[in-house]
Amino acid sequence: MAFQLINELEQTQLITYTRTVVGWYNFTTGGKRYNINPDLFCDITGISNKAAAGVAEVTESELHALIDDGIAI
Repeated sequence: MAFQLINELEQTQLITYTRTVVGWYNFTTGGKRYNINPDLFCDITGISNKAAAGVAEVTESELHALIDDGIAI
């Protein structure tokens, strides 16, 4: 139910991510790759801090927060 409500209010997008050797995360969206602090990434996406790779669904505002706080690589 909560997912449906979020989806109706704000469009969601899928991002792919991998954990780096030093513990930070790289995520890809729109063909661009970013590097971001693991604590911030986990807080925004809701993934486990033990996740090594995967796909996450984020709202547009969450995606903008990730991009603003990430480093383009």
